[in-house]
Amino acid sequence: MSAGNAANSDEVGAVDMSSSRSFKAALAILQSRARSQRPKHLGKSPLPTAALPNGEPQFTGKPPIQGMEEWLNLLGRPHGRLPIVHIAGTKGKGSTAAMVESFLRHKGLKTGLYTSPHLVVQTERIRINFEPLQEDKFAKYFFEVYEGLGLSEEVTSPRYLQLLALMSFHVFVKEEVDVAIYETHHGGQYDATNVIGRPLVSAITPIGMDHIAQLGPSIENIAWHKAGIIKAGAPALSAPQPEEVVKVLQDRAAEKETSVEFVQPRHDLGETGLPDLQQQNCSLAIAISDCVLVQRRLAALSRQDIVAAMNQFRWPGRFQIIPRSDGTWFLDGAHNDLSIERSAEWFSEVSKAETRDSTSSYLLAPIRLSRRRGHVEEIARSYPASSAAYHPYDI
Repeated sequence: MSAGNAANSDEVGAVDMSSSRSFKAALAILQSRARSQRPKHLGKSPLPTAALPNGEPQFTGKPPIQGMEEWLNLLGRPHGRLPIVHIAGTKGKGSTAAMVESFLRHKGLKTGLYTSPHLVVQTERIRINFEPLQEDKFAKYFFEVYEGLGLSEEVTSPRYLQLLALMSFHVFVKEEVDVAIYETHHGGQYDATNVIGRPLVSAITPIGMDHIAQLGPSIENIAWHKAGIIKAGAPALSAPQPEEVVKVLQDRAAEKETSVEFVQPRHDLGETGLPDLQQQNCSLAIAISDCVLVQRRLAALSRQDIVAAMNQFRWPGRFQIIPRSDGTWFLDGAHNDLSIERSAEWFSEVSKAETRDSTSSYLLAPIRLSRRRGHVEEIARSYPASSAAYHPYDI
């Protein structure tokens, strides 16, 4: 059965492929594959299990990696033709991935960048030389993948993130990138992106308590999942981590007969103009980029390269300052305890200079319904805010 007339029972609202191959149609199909909420129960899976730090293998819901190999086989295994950088972590993995992209593009490489979530529109998730895919190309490549899967009753349909990951591999091969930089969705071991056999380098940003329902309950469990992207025969790098996380990462690397190098923050990045908290991400990104450049037999990043690339670096919604005639906006998409703490530190640091003539400041914080807002309120008290607004949401 072709993709044009395939109709899985769970594909409610899918667009008739024979009538439209537009960008709007592609987004409609993608959205029909999205979960209304993440599962809160342990899923059953035929995947092999390995002992987590507490001795209880656990992943809530169906592992996103399940089915990926079969779908990739149908598409001709495009991921096997790509030189890939793979990045996991709790805080800063998107920023780090974007910085790596900026450094490697500055050195003349054609880059592919895959990150999530998007800020405004889905095209932001798949970028060529940092530019989001144009809508017509997004639709073209989406339908090539969707039809290439030949969905039928015998083939389980990929969900939203799985479909985007599959599409990204296809796009980067078709666009003939020199290197593809991948940010995991969440976790690592069972993440849909973790089909990469041997990356150029794997890297892990700071790990904290996030996605506890799926990966927890302890930070050791979360670290075990994140370290799943470490692969035999490939270099592995990490930002500085808590002692208990270091032990897990080292043990997981030893299982793959490799080792992990912990990259310390550099103290010579003042000229980049990055806030202090982004300089840790930048330090890791430099180490990742140099690892790629060495393998490509290119010169490592010079000081001039670093400053030039970071002066052009932009990553909207992360440590972003927007000056306006009616005031200054400080934006950061913090969504977990570690991110919120660092966002508050950043705001305290930069707002003193930026708003010294202001008479008031406001905190706007969307709060997930399933989380208490107490942590945000506690942090809000650490700097003067004239008013605070909390907007409940659930995704």
